Amino acid sequence: MNIDYNIIAELEDPKQYSYKEHWLKYDESHEYNILYEVFTFGGIEQVGQLVEIYGDELIYRSDILNKLIKLNMIKLASELRCLWYKDVWALLNSHCNDKVANLIGLASNFVNYIENMFIELNDCIDFEINSIEGSIKIKECKRCRDVYCFEKPLLVVNQNDVLTNENLIKDLENWKSKLMNII
Repeated sequence: MNIDYNIIAELEDPKQYSYKEHWLKYDESHEYNILYEVFTFGGIEQVGQLVEIYGDELIYRSDILNKLIKLNMIKLASELRCLWYKDVWALLNSHCNDKVANLIGLASNFVNYIENMFIELNDCIDFEINSIEGSIKIKECKRCRDVYCFEKPLLVVNQNDVLTNENLIKDLENWKSKLMNII
């Protein structure tokens, strides 16, 4: 497969975390549809599938892998108020083979890696790092992952793992009901 370096530049852009408009412009048969699907709704857990489809040269790039992990961290930060290093390690360790871990520096010093990752995400997430406790307290998540509105089928990412418009409506209805019970 010929690599389109303009697409790589879009995916590696350190300020870009939303890819839905790119995903929507390609139909299911387009060669980059799955890549954009993963960057829109997935994360590091799809690396194996991406390597099978696009090959090592495209996927085993430190900026691509780090971006996928950052997308996972944004998702976690929008769902949880506290992230424990051990839980983040378990998540990443379960999805990163030795090649990935070595490429991104995860294997050499996980604590530095995860703390630096969050420092790089400080424009998206307000947080407080407690290295002694081994936790990251989420104060505010200013950015969340794209919402899946069933515009087209997901081919690689599991629909149960993404934020959908139906989930958001249900959460808002639950919140409204909770508020009504308080009043």
